[in-house]
Amino acid sequence: MPHDIFISYSSKDRMIADAIVSNFENNGIRCWYAPRDIDPGVDWGEAITKAIDACPVFLLIFSGNANASKHVLDELYYSLAEEKIVIPFRVENLDPSGAMRLHLSSLHWLDAHDPTWESHIDRLFETASANLSKEISHEREKFKPQGKIKSSLGGKTGIPRIVLGVFLAAIITLSIVFGIPLLNEINATPTEAPLPTATPTIEPSPTPIPLGSMENPIIWMFLPDPSTDIEEINTAMKDIVAAFDAWSEGLILKLIPAIDSASIVAALCDRETSMASLPAFPYLIASAQGCANVEYIWTAYNDINVGGMIVTRAESDISNLQDLAGKTLCIPNYESGSGWLIPSWELRAAGIDLINSQITIVEAGSHDQVIQEVYDGVCDAGAAFYDARQGSDIEDVEDVLIIIAETVAIPHQNISFGSAVDDETSQLLQQFLAYMTSEEGNPDSMSMISGWSTTSGQLIAINDYYYDGLKDLIERAGLSVDEALLLAE
Repeated sequence: MPHDIFISYSSKDRMIADAIVSNFENNGIRCWYAPRDIDPGVDWGEAITKAIDACPVFLLIFSGNANASKHVLDELYYSLAEEKIVIPFRVENLDPSGAMRLHLSSLHWLDAHDPTWESHIDRLFETASANLSKEISHEREKFKPQGKIKSSLGGKTGIPRIVLGVFLAAIITLSIVFGIPLLNEINATPTEAPLPTATPTIEPSPTPIPLGSMENPIIWMFLPDPSTDIEEINTAMKDIVAAFDAWSEGLILKLIPAIDSASIVAALCDRETSMASLPAFPYLIASAQGCANVEYIWTAYNDINVGGMIVTRAESDISNLQDLAGKTLCIPNYESGSGWLIPSWELRAAGIDLINSQITIVEAGSHDQVIQEVYDGVCDAGAAFYDARQGSDIEDVEDVLIIIAETVAIPHQNISFGSAVDDETSQLLQQFLAYMTSEEGNPDSMSMISGWSTTSGQLIAINDYYYDGLKDLIERAGLSVDEALLLAE
């Protein structure tokens, strides 16, 4: 079914895009937006351009996130080049900058930031509907026939109406006088004739399409690093696919970059992807639903995990987590997993109410700065990755700063197989992954889609046991896995 509107948005604004798409499609406007409408095995860039080509209207959800997104900028540029109707829906009170400002300067805005973007969805729907109606009318006018087609039952080229009337009257008269059945009676099935008994046919069960065939390729989904150039990612994908083609002798592998981890989990559980690269929290969700089995994990700095710690000065009166009440705690920032997220869960698991315990949180800006400010006495304690002291330039840092608590270990990004992968295919894929990360393979391309550097990263075979510590922490902190994922994002 063709789509009406292409939805362009930053993955960080997924909630807004979902709400708009839901409203539009419930009211009859068909939306195209990634990753939902990208078929497995289709090149990401090719799917985007084809979708913009097919949609008469291009809707841009403009925000600070979209303004900073190269992917959104590329989509906007292509839509303008193809002379599409562009509707910018501004959900934040800010002006575009850089190349985005150049492309949007001549377009009419639909401001939707006062009081909230939700209150403007109905107006957006009306605007989109009006532009779609205008475009449809334009297309119909282009293909409007130049002359009228005259009926074959009348007019100058058909049978004269009076002749037709005489002919029909004659047929009716004959049917009455001589009992000749009318046309509808001739075509009717006699009521006394028994209807033939249909013999039920048993349809044979469809033959399963083998995994790795052209019709059912092996799909590998991953979440690309947003800071990596898309051309570099495309090159890495092509290198891996080419290597698999030569290595597997006939099996087909497709790599698909995902817009977020949630779409990867959904694809695994819908059996739309065979394997996936997953961070720890999305893996736990997929695993809990029986959709993913972890096979490998990437190492970084010679470790398969990342963990956090809380440090203080050796002469401090702080010796455990409970002693942090009323103290100042430095953290790198609120987005840091090892420097805030996991330590905060450890505090919750220890029964510490972060709101009422009067712990003052100070964002230091980096892990190194946390160490420096605790060393200087600016903060009573600090949370950072384990062991951030070893990277410090302070000579006596490990004598002055002591660790009072360590967090559980969080496994790095893994490679999981879906339930559609049988044992034979699993063994083949494991062999291929081992080959590709060796010196004979292509570790550079593998690291490009994994997010880890080749200088310190390699694949290590693991199983679900390695996630038990994280599961236990989530439970002790009083969270569900879904809540943990939301907090992690």
